[in-house]
Amino acid sequence: MAAKKKKAEESKPKRQVAMVTLDDGTTMKRTDYIRKLFQEGMRPAEIAKKLDIRYQYVWQALRKIRKPKTETEGEVAEAPAQVEDAFEGEEEEEF
Repeated sequence: MAAKKKKAEESKPKRQVAMVTLDDGTTMKRTDYIRKLFQEGMRPAEIAKKLDIRYQYVWQALRKIRKPKTETEGEVAEAPAQVEDAFEGEEEEEF
């Protein structure tokens, strides 16, 4: 049984991490760069255009900071206004 599990683990493809090279020559994960640009005030659609990637990739990178917190003790925790405002008026692309 252990041999089958080991074989299954070996056959799983590893996820590739997309990297970007900045103007100063440093490299960083594309997801981290997307989050950095967003925190600097850039809108998701602008980020997608700047990096020449689909909006869906930007949305996926920002989903954790966009995701509203769960209800606690009867109160609903709200997502930061900056995050909500950044996505206002933009529609998610359908594929």
